[in-house]
Amino acid sequence: MLNERQLQRAIIASEWREGWSTGVATMLGMGLGAAAMPTVFSLFVRPLGEAFGWTPGQIGLAQNAALLSAIASPFAGRLIDRMGARPFILCGLAGLATAYLALAAMPGRLALFYTLWTAATVVGVATSGLGFSQVMGLVFPKSLGFSLAAGRTGQALAGIALPSALYAAIDAYGWRAGYALMAALILLLALPAVWRWLGRSAPKALEPRTFRESGRRPWASLLSDRRIVIVALAAALAYAALIAIVSQLQPLLISKGIAPASAAAMMGLIGASSFAGALVTGLLLDRLWAPGVALAMMLAAASGAALLLWHGGNPRYAAAGPFLLGLGQGAGFDIVGFVVARYFGMRNFGGLFGLVVFSIAVGVAVGSSLIGLSFDAFHSYDPALGVAAGALVLSGLAYLLLGRYPDRPDG
Repeated sequence: MLNERQLQRAIIASEWREGWSTGVATMLGMGLGAAAMPTVFSLFVRPLGEAFGWTPGQIGLAQNAALLSAIASPFAGRLIDRMGARPFILCGLAGLATAYLALAAMPGRLALFYTLWTAATVVGVATSGLGFSQVMGLVFPKSLGFSLAAGRTGQALAGIALPSALYAAIDAYGWRAGYALMAALILLLALPAVWRWLGRSAPKALEPRTFRESGRRPWASLLSDRRIVIVALAAALAYAALIAIVSQLQPLLISKGIAPASAAAMMGLIGASSFAGALVTGLLLDRLWAPGVALAMMLAAASGAALLLWHGGNPRYAAAGPFLLGLGQGAGFDIVGFVVARYFGMRNFGGLFGLVVFSIAVGVAVGSSLIGLSFDAFHSYDPALGVAAGALVLSGLAYLLLGRYPDRPDG
């Protein structure tokens, strides 16, 4: 007779034997979709500045586009609840590739750069965890934490490979080649995988007719629940800090005295640790209280920001900083997806996740813009690093306010 641990492993193995193709499609789609945009943005700050004379603050203002994606996210989530995620994800990947190609061809006008990055950010909503997390939650209901983590490992793997690959392309052929490379990766890898595999092993719960009859809660009911407000606030604090640092990480490291090539290589540490953080967090979420896991991961990320603040010029500590930040980044969406499903169920998952994505996008827009402006004002990233470390600690503490799991999720 199987004990509890053996039974859990058997359930996970069974679900992944049947749903591996959905997992692979999610890895590629999320890895090359919206999740890669902060890394992409960071690597173009210096080349665009050198080409057109734009300051980091001016370039960073493009991240305000996240406000538009924030507004769109809750409505997109409700549509996904009604129609299913696959059509939205396919359109988002195609739109994002088109936006990258347009960026590769743009002349040196700052307003046009803002417009094109805004377009990429808005269509990128469809390639975020908003749709992919719902699919994974429905295909792998018995191993939710692990499946969300495994699906997002593509983001971590892309984080390992993309910085060096993009830096090499930009260094050899110019910044236009970097944007063209991103478009090619989406069109040749992510889009075909999602078209062929995403949701092929999904249950009937993914069918549009089932979603229309699923008994979704009205907006007022969703917004009146203090727990979703807590999740939204905690996620916004975490991602405002994490993405702000990542979006300017290469110039941040260079400002600390790290050579440009070494700084690009260190960015890959975020991908490596994000990979580890996602898997470890997923396994822990299936076994331990999710808010406690969230606190531990946010404290690790806060330690990374503190290391960059006080010892960023030392290569050893500079490398440890991105590694710890990556742990928090790898854990973030897994925690959000798990908490939403565990506390609220799957019937309203898209709408609720959309509300959280809204708060995250607002935080990212504010944080990513302010870090560039902070550098322009203080000629140092240190003040922003201190604020980011505090925000990460507050995020972890906020999750503790959720309390015990409900005996029966609302959805």
